[in-house]
Amino acid sequence: PVQSPDVTGVALVRFGSLGDVILTTAAATRLKRRRPDLLVTVVTRHTMAPVLFRHPDVDRVLVLPPGSGGLAGLAALARQLRRDGVRDLIDLHGNLRSRVLTWLLMPRGHVRYEGRGMARRLLVRAPAIARSLCSPVRPVALAYVAAADEWLDRFGRVSDAAGRTGPAAHEPAVSRFDLEESPLPSVHLAPAEVGWAISEMERLEIPPGAIGVAPGARHATKRWPIVYYAELIDRLALRKRYVVPVFLSSSPEDLELETELRRLVRRPESMRIVRQPLRRAAAMLGRLSSLVTNDSGLMHLAAAVGTRVVALFGPTVLEFGFEPAGPGHQILERPLDCRPCSVHGGPVCPRGHFRCMKETSPEDVLAALDGLDRRRDLAVDGGRSDINR
Repeated sequence: PVQSPDVTGVALVRFGSLGDVILTTAAATRLKRRRPDLLVTVVTRHTMAPVLFRHPDVDRVLVLPPGSGGLAGLAALARQLRRDGVRDLIDLHGNLRSRVLTWLLMPRGHVRYEGRGMARRLLVRAPAIARSLCSPVRPVALAYVAAADEWLDRFGRVSDAAGRTGPAAHEPAVSRFDLEESPLPSVHLAPAEVGWAISEMERLEIPPGAIGVAPGARHATKRWPIVYYAELIDRLALRKRYVVPVFLSSSPEDLELETELRRLVRRPESMRIVRQPLRRAAAMLGRLSSLVTNDSGLMHLAAAVGTRVVALFGPTVLEFGFEPAGPGHQILERPLDCRPCSVHGGPVCPRGHFRCMKETSPEDVLAALDGLDRRRDLAVDGGRSDINR
């Protein structure tokens, strides 16, 4: 088969948030596997772009500059895509901004991923009805891959000399998606970035293979109580006899979390605050054995560099499809009839008790970490370690 002259490039559009942008890399890899000749562009916000740098399946990253999210900024993006010869688009966001960009570009081939937002909202409002009437919401990474496959099958085919059309490459399209069969999201680091992480962790006295924690999240109800994180840090430092890295951002909320941690931890010198740009944080996360985290962007970042996570889910549920992609992660959540209470979390527990987070104890997290260690030891002993290092 020879390449169709009409389709040489496609844009994946996802403006935010961090975890979702990381998950787009699974779709980029699917496109490249079936059409290695394809030029893949990802369109996102400038703050998210660093996680896409150096990815072997992302040829170009176009960013929406700060303060230019209006019509003029989107029109500039559409003009740039046309100048680059990209006239096909896969909308992995489905919000007003991505729809306006689609309208401005007037793509020849266009697919919008099945976000299932209504099904998620119905799970919040009427979970019994949603579970009986709606098909399950597939993991977001798989939904992105499904959109890439739909575009390939509809617009990205190749033709042979006789004019017959067929699948875009030798990898067959799949109708039933499974994370272990689908490309996984990934963040790729330069050797210099890995070297920096090794030196920085040595400077901070954090050993390779340490367990880290990430106590932040955008919404308050998605944060495990900070007093529990403090107890976990104390117990990890005592059991492991090393300092515990604590990954935080520069947001006002995370600055408050740091203040609280320093007040609550019995030995503040047993922890090290890590506040780094995205790629440096990714390089350090990649040197850990595991990360204890809320349902947040850092959860997806750790998974994308091959680090196993113990993720704490409260107001959100796995049925929403936002779990960390890949095998071997541990999700801790409570089977309460008030869950889920919102799609993205909120400022306070609607019922005032916050049981979804308070009833997961530090002992539960330590037991989950022990389980990760046992599975890792079994994999290494059997010569089948699947940890991406």
